[in-house]
Amino acid sequence: EMIDYIWDVEFSTKTLLGLTRHRIGVSMCVRSTRYTTHKLLKADDLSIFIEPSGNQAVDASAIATMQNIKAMSPTPTNDELSLLLPQSFIYRAQLKLNARSLRHFFSLRNPSTHAHLQIQDLATRLYQSIPEDHKFLYDEYFTGEPNAD
Repeated sequence: EMIDYIWDVEFSTKTLLGLTRHRIGVSMCVRSTRYTTHKLLKADDLSIFIEPSGNQAVDASAIATMQNIKAMSPTPTNDELSLLLPQSFIYRAQLKLNARSLRHFFSLRNPSTHAHLQIQDLATRLYQSIPEDHKFLYDEYFTGEPNAD
């Protein structure tokens, strides 16, 4: 519990909802849609706002939703826009977990679990970004080998 990790991350609404289930030893500061939706209305490439699902039809549908939002007249308010955003909309956040909470998160969300793919991907990215000399604390969730120390 004495080690805290802090990341700047991007993840979808779906991942954000899954992450909010982890509350002890976890802190998040998520950039409000009030500050991001104005960029959406001005952007030419809407795919930068969508977390890819790996399914082209799903991704195309999410982009079409964003195009429909962009084409609305009159332009929706920020509060109205936030109600229309697809689950794959990308949020930026700062995420802080202590070592115990990170172990718990990895035990539930690593790639060998039944967690949804985007949160598995987040778990993998977090694991890959921690210092090498800390990885022994979490290796069992990613290598399958128990901690020998």
